[in-house]
Amino acid sequence: MDPRPDYDKDSYKGTGKLKDKVAIITGGDSGIGRAVALAYAREEDAICKRIVDETVKKWGRVDILINNAAIQDKAVGEFTDIPRERMERTFKVNIIAMFRLSQLAYPHMTKGGAIINTASVQAYKPSPAILDYASTKGAIVAFTKGLAQALISEGIRVNAVAPGPVWTPLIVESFPEDKVEHFGENYPIGRPAQPWELAPAYVFLASEHDSSYIAGEILAVTVAAGASEATRLAALENDMAVAAPEHPPEGPLIRSADCNLR
Repeated sequence: MDPRPDYDKDSYKGTGKLKDKVAIITGGDSGIGRAVALAYAREEDAICKRIVDETVKKWGRVDILINNAAIQDKAVGEFTDIPRERMERTFKVNIIAMFRLSQLAYPHMTKGGAIINTASVQAYKPSPAILDYASTKGAIVAFTKGLAQALISEGIRVNAVAPGPVWTPLIVESFPEDKVEHFGENYPIGRPAQPWELAPAYVFLASEHDSSYIAGEILAVTVAAGASEATRLAALENDMAVAAPEHPPEGPLIRSADCNLR
């Protein structure tokens, strides 16, 4: 992939805002991530329980849960072309596992804890070509807002990040070559985000110092100056939503799905 995605910005200096915090982060594009995401689809409850149990056994608690695991299958010509098996797998990985992992982590969280879900601008401008994926992202928005209401009285904040176009290996795998070449150019900044440019949003929402009065919010990480929230979010997926590729890749595309325990 040229240029290679930039995952770690040297200029970003730690501030100590999350010092001594215990976080469960589900996320990754391949390898273990792919295996875990597919395992979620088969036995999501057992996998989720194991993640929480191992974290609590080692650290005694969970301070931060970042629900970032998801799969996105290839685009189709008509929404009726999405088979039931694919639809069920997508929902199991993208929303059911998130729901269950949150249920299991919650008893081990205390005041000051944070749950951060990864949504998508597909929740606001869904593409018929990947309607199963877009539907799960809409469900994540509702889940985030509802869970925030349920947990805020206990001092646990729940929010979500909705990325715009991001330069990751998924782009090369899921788009025709001509679209990859110009991916993100129609945004005011003229390019897609690098992965490191999203990371501070997750730090911000996890930090009590920065976001203690923020709950139930969907933070769009994008460049669309001057637009209202609805208009801005609707504009984000222009690069990411449209037709099925001429030669779509085989099998599901994994969007951030390994489980790292820190």
